Amino acid sequence: ARADVYAALQEAAESATGYEEERFVQVTLAKFRNAGAALATEAERAELSRLDAKAFALSSTIEQNINEDTSSVTLSDDELAGCPADFIASLPGTPEARECSLKAPVLVPIMRRATSAATRKKMAEASGKKCVEINAPLLDDLIATRHAAAVALGFGSHAERMLALKMAKTAERAKGFCEDLAERVAPLRDAEMGRLLARKAAEDAETGKRKRDETTVIEPWDVAYFSDLLKREELAFDDEKVKEFFPLETTIDGLLETYSTMLGLSFERSAELPRWHEEVSAFVVKRGADVVGHLYLDQFPREGKFGHQMVVPLAPSFVDSADGVRCVPAACNISNLPRPLGDAPALLRWGEMRTLFHELGHAMHCLCTSTKFSGLSFAWPMVPWPGGVE
Repeated sequence: ARADVYAALQEAAESATGYEEERFVQVTLAKFRNAGAALATEAERAELSRLDAKAFALSSTIEQNINEDTSSVTLSDDELAGCPADFIASLPGTPEARECSLKAPVLVPIMRRATSAATRKKMAEASGKKCVEINAPLLDDLIATRHAAAVALGFGSHAERMLALKMAKTAERAKGFCEDLAERVAPLRDAEMGRLLARKAAEDAETGKRKRDETTVIEPWDVAYFSDLLKREELAFDDEKVKEFFPLETTIDGLLETYSTMLGLSFERSAELPRWHEEVSAFVVKRGADVVGHLYLDQFPREGKFGHQMVVPLAPSFVDSADGVRCVPAACNISNLPRPLGDAPALLRWGEMRTLFHELGHAMHCLCTSTKFSGLSFAWPMVPWPGGVE
Protein backbone atom coordinates (compact mmCIF):
# COMPACT_ATOMS: atom_id res chain seq x y z
CA ALA A 1 0.00 0.00 0.00
CA ARG A 2 3.06 2.31 0.04
CA ALA A 3 2.69 5.21 -2.41
CA ASP A 4 6.48 5.70 -2.74
CA VAL A 5 7.06 2.07 -3.74
CA TYR A 6 4.10 2.27 -6.15
CA ALA A 7 5.58 5.39 -7.77
CA ALA A 8 8.98 3.72 -8.12
CA LEU A 9 7.42 0.64 -9.69
CA GLN A 10 5.45 2.76 -12.13
CA GLU A 11 8.67 4.40 -13.23
CA ALA A 12 10.48 1.06 -13.49
CA ALA A 13 7.60 -0.41 -15.50
CA GLU A 14 8.66 1.59 -18.53
CA SER A 15 11.72 -0.62 -18.93
CA ALA A 16 9.78 -3.92 -18.98
CA THR A 17 10.52 -6.02 -22.06
CA GLY A 18 8.82 -9.16 -23.30
CA TYR A 19 5.47 -10.65 -22.38
CA GLU A 20 6.45 -12.07 -18.98
CA GLU A 21 7.95 -8.83 -17.66
CA GLU A 22 5.06 -6.78 -19.01
CA ARG A 23 2.56 -9.17 -17.44
CA PHE A 24 4.40 -9.04 -14.12
CA VAL A 25 4.29 -5.23 -14.19
CA GLN A 26 0.58 -5.20 -15.04
CA VAL A 27 -0.35 -7.64 -12.26
CA THR A 28 1.88 -6.02 -9.63
CA LEU A 29 0.67 -2.46 -10.21
CA ALA A 30 -2.96 -3.62 -10.17
CA LYS A 31 -2.38 -5.26 -6.78
CA PHE A 32 -0.76 -2.09 -5.42
CA ARG A 33 -3.77 -0.04 -6.56
CA ASN A 34 -6.12 -2.59 -4.99
CA ALA A 35 -4.21 -2.19 -1.71
CA GLY A 36 -4.68 1.59 -1.79
CA ALA A 37 -1.27 2.78 -3.03
CA ALA A 38 -2.92 5.20 -5.48
CA LEU A 39 -5.17 6.88 -2.87
CA ALA A 40 -4.61 10.62 -2.57
CA THR A 41 -3.57 10.99 1.07
CA GLU A 42 -1.59 9.11 3.69
CA ALA A 43 -4.64 9.18 5.97
CA GLU A 44 -6.76 7.40 3.34
CA ARG A 45 -4.08 4.77 2.78
CA ALA A 46 -3.67 4.22 6.53
CA GLU A 47 -7.44 3.77 7.01
CA LEU A 48 -7.66 1.23 4.19
CA SER A 49 -4.69 -0.67 5.62
CA ARG A 50 -6.39 -0.71 9.02
CA LEU A 51 -9.62 -2.07 7.53
CA ASP A 52 -7.80 -4.71 5.47
CA ALA A 53 -5.78 -5.85 8.50
CA LYS A 54 -8.96 -6.12 10.55
CA ALA A 55 -10.72 -8.10 7.80
CA PHE A 56 -7.76 -10.47 7.49
CA ALA A 57 -7.70 -11.07 11.25
CA LEU A 58 -11.46 -11.71 11.34
CA SER A 59 -11.32 -14.10 8.39
CA SER A 60 -8.42 -16.04 9.91
CA THR A 61 -10.19 -16.33 13.25
CA ILE A 62 -13.40 -17.57 11.63
CA GLU A 63 -11.56 -20.27 9.69
CA GLN A 64 -9.48 -21.26 12.70
CA ASN A 65 -12.63 -21.66 14.79
CA ILE A 66 -14.04 -24.05 12.18
CA ASN A 67 -10.80 -26.01 11.83
CA GLU A 68 -10.44 -26.41 15.60
CA ASP A 69 -14.09 -27.34 16.17
CA THR A 70 -14.43 -30.78 17.75
CA SER A 71 -18.21 -30.87 18.17
CA SER A 72 -20.00 -34.14 17.50
CA VAL A 73 -23.41 -35.79 17.67
CA THR A 74 -24.07 -38.75 19.97
CA LEU A 75 -26.00 -41.53 18.24
CA SER A 76 -26.78 -45.13 19.08
CA ASP A 77 -26.13 -48.09 16.80
CA ASP A 78 -29.89 -48.29 16.20
CA GLU A 79 -29.92 -44.66 15.03
CA LEU A 80 -27.01 -45.47 12.69
CA ALA A 81 -28.84 -48.40 11.07
CA GLY A 82 -28.08 -48.63 7.37
CA CYS A 83 -24.45 -47.53 7.77
CA PRO A 84 -21.78 -50.23 7.19
CA ALA A 85 -21.09 -52.33 10.27
CA ASP A 86 -17.31 -51.73 10.12
CA PHE A 87 -17.91 -47.98 9.92
CA ILE A 88 -20.19 -48.03 12.99
CA ALA A 89 -17.69 -50.15 14.91
CA SER A 90 -14.91 -47.65 14.10
CA LEU A 91 -16.76 -44.79 15.86
CA PRO A 92 -15.65 -44.07 19.43
CA GLY A 93 -18.08 -44.90 22.24
CA THR A 94 -20.49 -47.74 22.93
CA PRO A 95 -23.39 -49.24 20.95
CA GLU A 96 -25.70 -47.04 23.02
CA ALA A 97 -23.70 -43.83 22.47
CA ARG A 98 -21.34 -43.40 19.51
CA GLU A 99 -19.48 -40.10 19.13
CA CYS A 100 -20.11 -38.99 15.53
CA SER A 101 -17.72 -36.28 14.34
CA LEU A 102 -18.91 -33.58 11.94
CA LYS A 103 -15.79 -34.04 9.79
CA ALA A 104 -16.31 -35.45 6.27
CA PRO A 105 -15.06 -39.03 6.86
CA VAL A 106 -17.87 -39.52 9.40
CA LEU A 107 -20.51 -37.02 8.27
CA VAL A 108 -20.68 -38.14 4.62
CA PRO A 109 -21.26 -41.90 5.22
CA ILE A 110 -24.03 -41.13 7.74
CA MET A 111 -25.76 -38.68 5.38
CA ARG A 112 -25.63 -41.25 2.58
CA ARG A 113 -26.51 -44.45 4.41
CA ALA A 114 -28.40 -43.87 7.67
CA THR A 115 -31.97 -45.03 7.02
CA SER A 116 -33.35 -42.82 9.78
CA ALA A 117 -34.29 -39.35 8.51
CA ALA A 118 -34.14 -38.13 12.12
CA THR A 119 -30.49 -39.24 12.33
CA ARG A 120 -29.59 -37.49 9.08
CA LYS A 121 -31.42 -34.37 10.22
CA LYS A 122 -29.47 -34.29 13.50
CA MET A 123 -26.17 -34.50 11.65
CA ALA A 124 -27.15 -31.94 8.99
CA GLU A 125 -28.38 -29.40 11.54
CA ALA A 126 -25.36 -29.85 13.79
CA SER A 127 -23.03 -29.40 10.82
CA GLY A 128 -24.91 -26.32 9.63
CA LYS A 129 -24.76 -24.73 13.08
CA LYS A 130 -21.09 -25.50 13.67
CA CYS A 131 -19.39 -22.54 15.42
CA VAL A 132 -22.47 -20.36 14.82
CA GLU A 133 -22.42 -18.74 18.26
CA ILE A 134 -18.81 -17.67 18.05
CA ASN A 135 -18.58 -17.05 14.29
CA ALA A 136 -21.90 -15.31 13.54
CA PRO A 137 -20.93 -11.95 15.10
CA LEU A 138 -17.47 -12.22 13.55
CA LEU A 139 -19.04 -12.77 10.12
CA ASP A 140 -21.27 -9.72 10.56
CA ASP A 141 -18.21 -7.66 11.48
CA LEU A 142 -16.21 -9.11 8.57
CA ILE A 143 -18.91 -8.27 6.00
CA ALA A 144 -19.19 -4.70 7.30
CA THR A 145 -15.40 -4.25 7.38
CA ARG A 146 -14.91 -5.59 3.87
CA HIS A 147 -17.65 -3.30 2.56
CA ALA A 148 -16.10 -0.28 4.28
CA ALA A 149 -12.71 -1.10 2.76
CA ALA A 150 -14.19 -1.45 -0.72
CA VAL A 151 -16.00 1.89 -0.42
CA ALA A 152 -12.80 3.55 0.85
CA LEU A 153 -11.10 2.38 -2.34
CA GLY A 154 -13.88 3.72 -4.54
CA PHE A 155 -15.78 0.50 -5.23
CA GLY A 156 -19.49 -0.03 -4.67
CA SER A 157 -19.03 -3.37 -2.91
CA HIS A 158 -16.49 -5.94 -1.75
CA ALA A 159 -17.45 -8.07 -4.75
CA GLU A 160 -16.53 -5.24 -7.14
CA ARG A 161 -13.14 -4.86 -5.46
CA MET A 162 -12.32 -8.58 -5.56
CA LEU A 163 -13.49 -9.05 -9.15
CA ALA A 164 -11.47 -6.10 -10.45
CA LEU A 165 -8.42 -8.41 -10.48
CA LYS A 166 -10.31 -11.42 -11.87
CA MET A 167 -11.38 -12.48 -15.35
CA ALA A 168 -14.96 -11.30 -14.84
CA LYS A 169 -13.79 -7.76 -13.88
CA THR A 170 -17.24 -6.64 -12.65
CA ALA A 171 -19.84 -7.98 -10.21
CA GLU A 172 -22.56 -7.45 -12.81
CA ARG A 173 -20.75 -9.69 -15.29
CA ALA A 174 -20.12 -12.40 -12.67
CA LYS A 175 -23.76 -12.30 -11.55
CA GLY A 176 -24.94 -12.59 -15.14
CA PHE A 177 -22.70 -15.63 -15.65
CA CYS A 178 -24.13 -17.33 -12.55
CA GLU A 179 -27.74 -16.53 -13.46
CA ASP A 180 -27.25 -17.84 -17.00
CA LEU A 181 -25.68 -21.02 -15.65
CA ALA A 182 -28.51 -21.52 -13.14
CA GLU A 183 -31.10 -21.12 -15.91
CA ARG A 184 -29.35 -23.69 -18.09
CA VAL A 185 -29.09 -26.35 -15.37
CA ALA A 186 -32.58 -25.79 -13.93
CA PRO A 187 -34.29 -28.45 -16.11
CA LEU A 188 -31.66 -31.03 -15.15
CA ARG A 189 -31.95 -30.08 -11.48
CA ASP A 190 -35.74 -30.31 -11.55
CA ALA A 191 -35.65 -33.71 -13.25
CA GLU A 192 -33.14 -35.05 -10.71
CA MET A 193 -35.16 -33.74 -7.75
CA GLY A 194 -38.26 -35.34 -9.29
CA ARG A 195 -36.52 -38.72 -9.31
CA LEU A 196 -35.50 -38.31 -5.65
CA LEU A 197 -39.00 -37.23 -4.71
CA ALA A 198 -40.57 -40.24 -6.44
CA ARG A 199 -38.16 -42.62 -4.67
CA LYS A 200 -38.90 -41.08 -1.29
CA ALA A 201 -42.65 -41.24 -1.92
CA ALA A 202 -42.32 -44.94 -2.80
CA GLU A 203 -40.37 -45.58 0.41
CA ASP A 204 -42.90 -43.65 2.49
CA ALA A 205 -45.71 -45.70 0.96
CA GLU A 206 -43.85 -48.97 1.64
CA THR A 207 -43.12 -48.15 5.26
CA GLY A 208 -46.33 -46.31 6.04
CA LYS A 209 -44.42 -43.17 7.09
CA ARG A 210 -46.74 -40.86 5.12
CA LYS A 211 -50.47 -40.52 5.51
CA ARG A 212 -52.62 -40.33 2.39
CA ASP A 213 -53.27 -36.61 2.69
CA GLU A 214 -49.62 -35.72 3.35
CA THR A 215 -47.29 -34.42 0.63
CA THR A 216 -43.84 -35.95 0.25
CA VAL A 217 -41.07 -33.35 0.51
CA ILE A 218 -37.36 -33.76 -0.16
CA GLU A 219 -35.55 -32.24 2.80
CA PRO A 220 -31.90 -31.13 2.63
CA TRP A 221 -30.86 -34.20 4.63
CA ASP A 222 -32.64 -36.50 2.14
CA VAL A 223 -30.66 -35.58 -0.98
CA ALA A 224 -27.45 -37.54 -0.35
CA TYR A 225 -29.37 -40.55 1.02
CA PHE A 226 -31.79 -40.98 -1.89
CA SER A 227 -29.13 -40.13 -4.49
CA ASP A 228 -26.97 -42.92 -3.10
CA LEU A 229 -29.99 -45.27 -2.93
CA LEU A 230 -30.85 -44.68 -6.60
CA LYS A 231 -27.22 -45.29 -7.61
CA ARG A 232 -27.33 -48.66 -5.91
CA GLU A 233 -30.75 -49.63 -7.25
CA GLU A 234 -30.49 -48.34 -10.83
CA LEU A 235 -26.79 -48.56 -11.55
CA ALA A 236 -25.74 -51.30 -9.12
CA PHE A 237 -23.14 -48.76 -7.96
CA ASP A 238 -22.33 -49.29 -4.30
CA ASP A 239 -19.73 -46.92 -2.83
CA GLU A 240 -19.01 -49.35 -0.03
CA LYS A 241 -18.10 -52.08 -2.53
CA VAL A 242 -16.35 -49.82 -5.04
CA LYS A 243 -14.03 -48.42 -2.35
CA GLU A 244 -12.45 -51.89 -2.05
CA PHE A 245 -10.79 -51.12 -5.41
CA PHE A 246 -9.20 -47.92 -4.05
CA PRO A 247 -6.86 -48.63 -1.11
CA LEU A 248 -5.25 -45.28 -0.31
CA GLU A 249 -1.55 -45.98 -0.88
CA THR A 250 -2.14 -48.01 -4.06
CA THR A 251 -4.47 -45.30 -5.36
CA ILE A 252 -1.92 -42.56 -4.68
CA ASP A 253 0.71 -44.56 -6.58
CA GLY A 254 -1.72 -44.99 -9.49
CA LEU A 255 -2.67 -41.31 -9.62
CA LEU A 256 0.97 -40.20 -9.51
CA GLU A 257 1.79 -42.72 -12.24
CA THR A 258 -0.90 -41.13 -14.38
CA TYR A 259 0.58 -37.67 -13.87
CA SER A 260 4.05 -39.12 -14.46
CA THR A 261 2.93 -40.41 -17.85
CA MET A 262 1.15 -37.16 -18.76
CA LEU A 263 3.84 -34.73 -17.61
CA GLY A 264 7.09 -36.67 -17.77
CA LEU A 265 7.62 -36.50 -14.00
CA SER A 266 8.86 -39.02 -11.46
CA PHE A 267 7.86 -39.08 -7.79
CA GLU A 268 10.31 -40.44 -5.23
CA ARG A 269 9.15 -40.90 -1.63
CA SER A 270 11.56 -39.22 0.77
CA ALA A 271 12.21 -39.77 4.48
CA GLU A 272 14.80 -36.97 4.54
CA LEU A 273 12.59 -34.01 3.62
CA PRO A 274 11.40 -32.08 6.70
CA ARG A 275 7.77 -32.76 7.67
CA TRP A 276 5.41 -31.11 10.19
CA HIS A 277 3.67 -34.37 11.20
CA GLU A 278 4.64 -38.04 11.17
CA GLU A 279 1.64 -38.95 8.97
CA VAL A 280 2.69 -36.59 6.18
CA SER A 281 4.20 -38.19 3.06
CA ALA A 282 6.94 -36.32 1.16
CA PHE A 283 8.10 -36.74 -2.45
CA VAL A 284 11.00 -35.41 -4.49
CA VAL A 285 9.63 -34.65 -7.96
CA LYS A 286 12.00 -34.97 -10.92
CA ARG A 287 12.01 -34.63 -14.69
CA GLY A 288 14.83 -36.86 -15.75
CA ALA A 289 17.70 -36.19 -13.34
CA ASP A 290 16.56 -32.65 -12.52
CA VAL A 291 14.58 -31.86 -9.37
CA VAL A 292 11.56 -29.75 -10.36
CA GLY A 293 9.90 -29.52 -6.95
CA HIS A 294 8.62 -31.19 -3.80
CA LEU A 295 5.20 -32.64 -3.04
CA TYR A 296 3.66 -33.30 0.38
CA LEU A 297 0.50 -35.29 1.12
CA ASP A 298 -1.23 -34.58 4.46
CA GLN A 299 -4.08 -37.08 4.25
CA PHE A 300 -5.81 -37.73 7.57
CA PRO A 301 -7.93 -35.53 9.87
CA ARG A 302 -6.54 -34.41 13.22
CA GLU A 303 -7.43 -31.81 15.80
CA GLY A 304 -6.87 -28.24 14.63
CA LYS A 305 -6.24 -29.19 10.99
CA PHE A 306 -7.99 -27.54 8.02
CA GLY A 307 -11.20 -29.50 7.62
CA HIS A 308 -11.68 -29.70 3.85
CA GLN A 309 -9.52 -30.62 0.83
CA MET A 310 -7.16 -28.24 -0.92
CA VAL A 311 -3.65 -27.68 -2.24
CA VAL A 312 -1.46 -25.19 -0.40
CA PRO A 313 1.70 -23.96 -2.17
CA LEU A 314 4.62 -23.96 0.27
CA ALA A 315 7.23 -22.30 -1.95
CA PRO A 316 6.93 -20.53 -5.30
CA SER A 317 8.85 -21.18 -8.49
CA PHE A 318 11.10 -18.28 -9.51
CA VAL A 319 14.57 -17.44 -10.79
CA ASP A 320 16.96 -15.90 -8.26
CA SER A 321 18.07 -12.65 -9.86
CA ALA A 322 21.40 -12.76 -7.97
CA ASP A 323 22.73 -15.94 -9.53
CA GLY A 324 20.15 -16.99 -12.14
CA VAL A 325 19.37 -20.24 -10.31
CA ARG A 326 15.78 -21.47 -10.28
CA CYS A 327 14.20 -21.99 -6.84
CA VAL A 328 11.94 -25.00 -7.27
CA PRO A 329 8.33 -24.97 -6.01
CA ALA A 330 6.76 -27.06 -3.26
CA ALA A 331 3.10 -27.86 -2.63
CA CYS A 332 1.03 -29.77 -0.09
CA ASN A 333 -2.17 -31.62 -0.84
CA ILE A 334 -4.33 -31.43 2.30
CA SER A 335 -7.02 -34.09 2.59
CA ASN A 336 -9.25 -35.48 5.33
CA LEU A 337 -9.55 -39.10 4.28
CA PRO A 338 -10.54 -42.23 6.23
CA ARG A 339 -7.76 -43.75 8.33
CA PRO A 340 -6.70 -47.39 8.15
CA LEU A 341 -8.66 -49.61 10.55
CA GLY A 342 -6.33 -51.98 12.34
CA ASP A 343 -4.63 -54.12 9.70
CA ALA A 344 -7.11 -53.06 7.02
CA PRO A 345 -5.89 -50.32 4.66
CA ALA A 346 -7.64 -46.97 4.28
CA LEU A 347 -10.19 -47.26 1.46
CA LEU A 348 -11.39 -44.35 -0.68
CA ARG A 349 -14.93 -43.91 -1.89
CA TRP A 350 -15.33 -43.00 -5.56
CA GLY A 351 -15.91 -39.32 -4.75
CA GLU A 352 -12.89 -39.19 -2.43
CA MET A 353 -10.68 -40.72 -5.11
CA ARG A 354 -11.99 -38.26 -7.69
CA THR A 355 -11.40 -35.30 -5.37
CA LEU A 356 -7.86 -36.48 -4.62
CA PHE A 357 -7.19 -36.76 -8.37
CA HIS A 358 -8.56 -33.24 -8.85
CA GLU A 359 -6.51 -31.72 -6.03
CA LEU A 360 -3.32 -33.40 -7.25
CA GLY A 361 -3.97 -31.61 -10.54
CA HIS A 362 -3.52 -28.30 -8.68
CA ALA A 363 -0.30 -29.67 -7.18
CA MET A 364 0.97 -30.52 -10.68
CA HIS A 365 0.16 -26.96 -11.76
CA CYS A 366 2.33 -25.68 -8.92
CA LEU A 367 5.17 -28.13 -9.58
CA CYS A 368 5.26 -27.48 -13.33
CA THR A 369 5.28 -23.69 -13.00
CA SER A 370 8.51 -22.24 -14.39
CA THR A 371 7.95 -18.50 -14.31
CA LYS A 372 10.71 -15.96 -13.81
CA PHE A 373 8.79 -14.13 -11.06
CA SER A 374 7.29 -15.51 -7.85
CA GLY A 375 4.46 -13.00 -8.30
CA LEU A 376 3.30 -15.01 -11.32
CA SER A 377 3.88 -18.40 -9.72
CA PHE A 378 1.05 -20.74 -8.75
CA ALA A 379 -0.50 -19.59 -5.46
CA TRP A 380 -3.71 -19.21 -3.49
CA PRO A 381 -4.61 -16.01 -1.59
CA MET A 382 -3.53 -17.29 1.84
CA VAL A 383 0.10 -18.04 0.99
CA PRO A 384 2.80 -15.63 2.17
CA TRP A 385 3.80 -14.31 -1.24
CA PRO A 386 1.49 -12.29 -3.54
CA GLY A 387 1.38 -14.78 -6.38
CA GLY A 388 -1.45 -16.39 -8.24
CA VAL A 389 -2.62 -17.59 -11.64
CA GLU A 390 -5.97 -16.36 -12.88
